[in-house]
Amino acid sequence: METVALTPNQLLITGDFNIHVDVLEDRVSVAFHDILDIYGLQQHVTETTHTSGHTLDLIISRENDDFVSTLSSHIGLPSDHIAVKCLINIKRPSPTRKRVYGRNLRNNDMTQLHADILSSSLMTHPARDVELLSEQYDTVLGEIINNHAPLSGRDIILRHMPLGTLNRFVKPNEQNIAVSEST
Repeated sequence: METVALTPNQLLITGDFNIHVDVLEDRVSVAFHDILDIYGLQQHVTETTHTSGHTLDLIISRENDDFVSTLSSHIGLPSDHIAVKCLINIKRPSPTRKRVYGRNLRNNDMTQLHADILSSSLMTHPARDVELLSEQYDTVLGEIINNHAPLSGRDIILRHMPLGTLNRFVKPNEQNIAVSEST
């Protein structure tokens, strides 16, 4: 919890904690509330989330963050848990520009590439020492590939995935940090 709570970004922890946070006399519940207080975290769910009448499924954020709102629960799932849903009010990050590099290897004359390798010093005068041979290998093949497929760069725009798409990639488990399928 310490590692997660000390991250500088906004924080959202969701999941089935299997702690009866609604039972204030329970020592585990008291210890859990103390941990939340120590790290400046708040637990948002106030309704029961289990058919036994306890609050087990939680949504936790920092006390000074106000991006969690409009909590609601949904009964009727094929589970002994009640689904908890909330709105997360965060802005999509601005797209980021990045320079990427690559080589066009498709339009190469493979016969000439093969001939260049066979006539190179790597084949005609190979180094006898392993370290020197490794260096020669990198240098000679690097020069040949640069002649046949020079490195070229282009700028791309990195677009951030909408949060909803993350659910398809996050494998659900007892406690998912950041995104939970049924929470």
